[in-house]
Amino acid sequence: SSGINAEYGGNFEQPVFLELCKYVTSSYHPRGSLLNDLDVSFYVVQSGELSVFTEDSSQKQHVIKRAYQGDSMFSLLSILDMISCNKVVVRSDVYARADTDCYLLKLPTSVFRTIHSKS
Repeated sequence: SSGINAEYGGNFEQPVFLELCKYVTSSYHPRGSLLNDLDVSFYVVQSGELSVFTEDSSQKQHVIKRAYQGDSMFSLLSILDMISCNKVVVRSDVYARADTDCYLLKLPTSVFRTIHSKS
């Protein structure tokens, strides 16, 4: 069977890709807004720029990644927790900040467990 590769879809088998699409939402995030749910959501930047960062004990911010159109942001550990049916531990020490006005696609990581259990 052949895979399907869409602009934001990566390389998934067509039934899996179509199932994922059911749960994707699009949202607007103004410049300066924070995303603090990277442990429970998978994001793709539709437009704009974001900084993914962590804070140390003195609250100094350290940029880990800059995300641009087409880039994704997620916690691989959380997705693995979902697939393996482990309790997802919200680590809440990694955040993303909109450096410009942004539109993001959002997919809850819980969807991966749902889809994995169907296969």
